Amino acid sequence: MATFTLRRILLVLVLIAAVGGLALLLWIAGLPKPGRVRDEALLAGMTANDFKAADEDYFREMDRVASPNGPVALQLTPEEVKGRNTWIVWTAGNDRLWDELGNVSFGALDLLKTLSSHEQLGYGRHNRWEYLGLVNEPCFEESRSSDESYRFGLRAWLGGLAHLLRMTGFDTLYDNHYQDDEIERIAAAQGRVVLTRDRELLKRRGITHGCYVHALRSELQLREVFDRLDLARSARPFTRCLSCNAPLKPISALEAAPHVPPRVRALHQRYVTCEGCGRIFWEGSHWRRMREMVSGLIH
Repeated sequence: MATFTLRRILLVLVLIAAVGGLALLLWIAGLPKPGRVRDEALLAGMTANDFKAADEDYFREMDRVASPNGPVALQLTPEEVKGRNTWIVWTAGNDRLWDELGNVSFGALDLLKTLSSHEQLGYGRHNRWEYLGLVNEPCFEESRSSDESYRFGLRAWLGGLAHLLRMTGFDTLYDNHYQDDEIERIAAAQGRVVLTRDRELLKRRGITHGCYVHALRSELQLREVFDRLDLARSARPFTRCLSCNAPLKPISALEAAPHVPPRVRALHQRYVTCEGCGRIFWEGSHWRRMREMVSGLIH
């Protein structure tokens, strides 16, 4: 009786194993096969030939090899250049993916992020791997001093953000008529961080530091840039002209008197003037509203 029961148990186990194995084989057979998955491109009737790889050697200075005259750029064939470009920028243009990566990683995977080098943080771009698990981009050069404040160049349609950055004391160039070539030239010559809502602009070789601005409203854009670049410590509110970006300097009430309305002269004793356009400013109601905004950013 015991032998018969044991045989039945073994038979059941064998049947279970056979059914499980068959189910596993059927599951594997049903998995997608390479070349057979119809993605969005195939469904649209497109082939690999419709996707031309970029052949400009954007990243030539990234890979260097030793030579008797020092490190030189690695020589690649045209096809190898295309392969490297495709590999490095394989997600270019996929805004939703980059946005999701930036959000779920708290910015750690945002390739456009510039990390602060302020010594009070305890970490900077020289040791970001040990603290954050991040690596620097090719040709990285550490800021020589935290006193070297950020200097910005803004793309068209970010005029509101430009005024607010000037309000917080940052050297900010903005002209709604700047063309991409001119922005690239200025950024390279003056070491400016380019802020834009155009991802294509940030792919230009001459733009080594830039940020894609996600927010649409200027106040939210300012908050976004402050958070991403850790600007609070470097802010010097009300030290630049909102109109022309030139520095402001204090003047006496006596000097300001001929240039301000009588009611203003009666109410205010503190004035500053722009070294560029000559405008005179005082701490009126508009200043108090701006002060509230700035306080929320730097405190």
